[in-house]
Amino acid sequence: VAHAVLKWLNDLPERLLTRAESPHFLWVQEVENESFRVSLFRSLLWRLPDSNRHVLAFLVKSLRKFCDNPDITLLTSSRLGLIFGPALLHGSEHGKSAQVVKKFIEDYRYVFMDTEPDIRYLLKDGKQIVRWATVDRLVERLVDPLYRDETFLDVLFLTNDYFIENADLLKKLLQWYTRCKDHERKTYKVELLRRIMVVLKWWITRHAGGRLHPDKDKDFETTLSDFVLERSKAKDPDVIVLREFLEILRSGASSSSGPGSAFSLSSSSSSSSLNPPLFSDSPSTPSSSISSSPSPPSFDSPLASSASPLSSSPLITVTPSSASSSLSSSSPIVAALTRSSSKTIGLTSALSESSKSPHLRSASSPSSSSSSTAAGGSDILDIEAEEIARTITTIDHEALCLITPNELLKKNFTAKNRSPQFHAMIDKFNEWSMWGVSEVLARSHVADRAQTLTHVIEVAHMCLSHNNFNACCAIISGISNPAIQRLKLTWDRVSRKTNAKYEEMTEIFDMSNNCRNYRDLLRTKRAPIVPYLALFPKDITPLEETPTYIEGDAKAVNFDKLRTLYRIVHDLVLYQNNKYPWPVNRDLVARLKVLNNVMTDDQAYDRSLVIEPKEERKGNG
Repeated sequence: VAHAVLKWLNDLPERLLTRAESPHFLWVQEVENESFRVSLFRSLLWRLPDSNRHVLAFLVKSLRKFCDNPDITLLTSSRLGLIFGPALLHGSEHGKSAQVVKKFIEDYRYVFMDTEPDIRYLLKDGKQIVRWATVDRLVERLVDPLYRDETFLDVLFLTNDYFIENADLLKKLLQWYTRCKDHERKTYKVELLRRIMVVLKWWITRHAGGRLHPDKDKDFETTLSDFVLERSKAKDPDVIVLREFLEILRSGASSSSGPGSAFSLSSSSSSSSLNPPLFSDSPSTPSSSISSSPSPPSFDSPLASSASPLSSSPLITVTPSSASSSLSSSSPIVAALTRSSSKTIGLTSALSESSKSPHLRSASSPSSSSSSTAAGGSDILDIEAEEIARTITTIDHEALCLITPNELLKKNFTAKNRSPQFHAMIDKFNEWSMWGVSEVLARSHVADRAQTLTHVIEVAHMCLSHNNFNACCAIISGISNPAIQRLKLTWDRVSRKTNAKYEEMTEIFDMSNNCRNYRDLLRTKRAPIVPYLALFPKDITPLEETPTYIEGDAKAVNFDKLRTLYRIVHDLVLYQNNKYPWPVNRDLVARLKVLNNVMTDDQAYDRSLVIEPKEERKGNG
């Protein structure tokens, strides 16, 4: 039987461990640390074709059975290695290939089964990805040049402060660097060193410089600076590169004072430098457009499943679950994400001198003495709905680009001082909402109100056509305000076509079934996109309530949780990276960014009662 198996293996067009991976298996077997060697072997096995891996696992399992009874079979792992090694690997020295098979047999349980100490994996798309692991095991995956997980570095460096400080993580990487430098320069140490250098530069360039906090991470730069000095004294030839890292860190930190300076995920830049040239598997660089936006995950939690139809409820709010004490009714986010009552919006005053715009319409403004024109600005009806929608979308996308990923993590969005740009966009959402309300109620004559209401609905529909879901939802939420909904005489004069558009948009932003209608529509859209911002905290909050460490083991990091957080934040980065292509009317943008002299909720309802009193709603207006 053994001869038949050997003949079959030798007759294969390519060895079972493949020509490309055979050199890697040979240097991995040199690794002295048993647990790390097992991890490297596992990484290599998952680089093999599925059929090769399955056959190899069956073969090694069978060989192990022979070794379990050496007195009967007279076969040991060393002897079997000598027999089968040359038949499994390409062009190798006989002794080295034998050592690979010998270690396969001896470490079968850990190499071929998911039973490695302190780490567990998920199988996804023919790859093994980390599910949970101790911090040291996660660092091992960082320095493993054979591990195939295109998002691992992004996930870890985005979320590492959930389980380890930046400076402590840096120290662990530098310890690996020292191990590879201070001992015999075997092949595997050279490969690990190359990987460590690439990871260090990648982290410092794209992540650390923009995320360091002067107080919290003050020892990060000190740690790297001391290490550079230490390696200089040791006459390390690579100290020049380490000094370069230090300069990158200093320049990045000094230029990161602005809100938009935080790190960008690797999706926004080429990833060709992520892995050494020896390894062809580098993280993929996303397309410049989103052909199908990833669907935010659904959560079976009170927060995710809470449903309320689009109505007069607060415009953007994160509904607190009963189990989430951090988001109680008195939480800052509940107050911050509701409609502002102290400062709302008016488009009119912001559009003074808007006749300069080439997109102005020739239609005359309403004749009402209480209309927007009387307030001293150009009338909303003098500006094309398309032009207004494009300007609103430009403002919204610019605001979206200022939100840093860190503002969405660790419940930073619950406090304005920890997420200023996120809250700035929330405030703008509320402004767009009350703008439409105020413009309609500014008209005393019913015909003027109906015309203005039609125009506001058209602006919302234009925002929808430009994938500005945030502004569309804001404006439609405003139209759903009781102060507008009760205007029966006004609504009677709105055309069926306009009513149909309003109903369509209301249906899209129906909050039932975890915003299913909106999510389904979002998946069909291509970038550029301004997403409905409220869903980010809605989706992230249940994840934040999930333990960061696996229950029963305080040392095991729940990396699956962190990976899901990354996917949500990654969506934000993709939306930020895809710009709108049209020319920007900066004059109109400047005017629309600052809106004033508009009604609050209470003022809007009082005004509604004045223009269409309850006892006169059957009149002619």
